[in-house]
Amino acid sequence: MPNATEAIWAKGEYITCADTARLIRVQLAHHFPGARFSVRSKTYSGGASINVTWQDGPTRQHVQDVVEVYKGGDFDSCIDLHYHVETWLRPDGSAAYGFSAGTVDSRGADNGYAYAPPAPDARMVHMGADFVFVDRDYSEAFARRIRDELAAHWSRVPGDFPELRSQGGDSWCLDWDHPATFGYTAGPGQCDPVRLFREACEQVDAP
Repeated sequence: MPNATEAIWAKGEYITCADTARLIRVQLAHHFPGARFSVRSKTYSGGASINVTWQDGPTRQHVQDVVEVYKGGDFDSCIDLHYHVETWLRPDGSAAYGFSAGTVDSRGADNGYAYAPPAPDARMVHMGADFVFVDRDYSEAFARRIRDELAAHWSRVPGDFPELRSQGGDSWCLDWDHPATFGYTAGPGQCDPVRLFREACEQVDAP
């Protein structure tokens, strides 16, 4: 009896957006045990996409590195062109880049590629989601730790570094309306607190 990923692998050359989301869930659980993700698929006129969201846990880049290969297309902004790509899929649900014609022949900037199968049991498929988006939220505890570390380094007088603000529920960010978010960029050696906060958060894996 095949398991869920083997059943998807056996379906054929086209993997639906919903099945692509199922494959992504399996890979996220494998790469980031203990982290909780929301993986939602959406189809609409002319395309489909998958949104991966989570709080704290691994950085955006770490998650992006896992899920990027599951998208069935790409976009060249130089010529405003969306194009399809093909992917190698194994029975365990893992994937590898397969084939892309790129856009150079259309006067674009994206080079094509053609990779050999990563294993004898890999098959070339087309993923049903054109894009896979990732979005990470920060809990108050995690955001507070990052904010206070930045304030200790950048603050010039007590209270001049922006505080946190809620984005709804338990999702927190730096208060972009604080006067310091503008005043800190006034001269050499100054900082943009909002940018620093985002960059600092994305350098840290949280529990």
